Amino acid sequence: MKDYKNFKTRILAEIIDFLGLILFFWIREKKIDPDNIKKVLIIKLDRIGDTFLATPTIEAIRKRFAQAKIFIIVAPWNKEVLENNPNIDEIIIFEEALNVHKKEFFKISNHFKKCRKLVKIIKNISPEIGIDLEGHPLNVLTLFLSKVPIRIGFGDKVLSFLLTNKTEKDEKIHQSDIYFRIAKAIGFRNSKPEMKIFVNEKDKEKINPLVNDLKNFIMFHLGAGRTYRQWPLENFINLAKLILKDYPNLKIVVIGGEEDKKLVAEFTKEIKNNVVDMVGKLKISEVYYLLSFSKLFVGNESAPMHLAGSLNIPTIAFMNEWSGIERWKPIGEKVYIFKSKKIHNCPGVNCKLIPCPNMAAISVDEVYNFIKEKKLLE
Repeated sequence: MKDYKNFKTRILAEIIDFLGLILFFWIREKKIDPDNIKKVLIIKLDRIGDTFLATPTIEAIRKRFAQAKIFIIVAPWNKEVLENNPNIDEIIIFEEALNVHKKEFFKISNHFKKCRKLVKIIKNISPEIGIDLEGHPLNVLTLFLSKVPIRIGFGDKVLSFLLTNKTEKDEKIHQSDIYFRIAKAIGFRNSKPEMKIFVNEKDKEKINPLVNDLKNFIMFHLGAGRTYRQWPLENFINLAKLILKDYPNLKIVVIGGEEDKKLVAEFTKEIKNNVVDMVGKLKISEVYYLLSFSKLFVGNESAPMHLAGSLNIPTIAFMNEWSGIERWKPIGEKVYIFKSKKIHNCPGVNCKLIPCPNMAAISVDEVYNFIKEKKLLE
């Protein structure tokens, strides 16, 4: 079955691809000879966390096509994840990319406008290989309309019949492994590289004085992007109070995007002197570097959760089971998941309850007792 949560969507996708296989029966798998590939194009108009999880695949693509020039088309919001990445030769920022968190994303006409503009960009590059590393059907359509000779993408997404080479279906694996199926589809046979963001000297020069000034600190990320993934702000505040009561010399550095500023203002009002507000003040690479010095990270399911887990700092992540914890959990040796309780039948992205009762049921006491038991702040 196709990889979509909604049953009706899965069935519709199966029907579309069945008909497509009949109409486009002439599309056959292409043999890939790395020595003859001069240009490889990757499309990744995705969220920050998804882009970070795909960095091992991008490295594998680089290693497979060592002599080729690697282009990647990104959105304004995820470009920072890939800046300074030596596995990419050129980053193309697509300003017209559609944000899943904005209303315009749900207008079909906007997607086709995006598609037409992408076709112009891709034709100008003229790659031998085009890779949809996002899993969006219109990316596949765009590669097809651009007449890219070898089109690589996910076999369990709709319009996969337009691909020349596709991934095998493999359910119940982590999202980073789902992306890495692309590496296998291009013939990469080595083990999966590590997820990483490349930090330059300028980033270090900005963050090192802050680290020296803070000395001992932990990091909170209060936002979640989606309300069903949100641990209540009140719980973050009460957890911070418990921590600071026992560890009064600690500082709490709060990170996040512009959309988190209201949450941080309320948090700071309650916690006062021990809070360092870095929301909207740091690039992703700077957040990544700062996290590496933190004693503990506490946050919802979001990009910073994945960054912290990969750095092997103690990471407490609040996750809603609707998301699929095994698929989306942070990867690391010191990751601790607090999953949602079954208080109501949560519909996930369609949950209208704020906060979601399932997330609110994760108690402050159980989290703090766990921190004490594991001696995460010792």
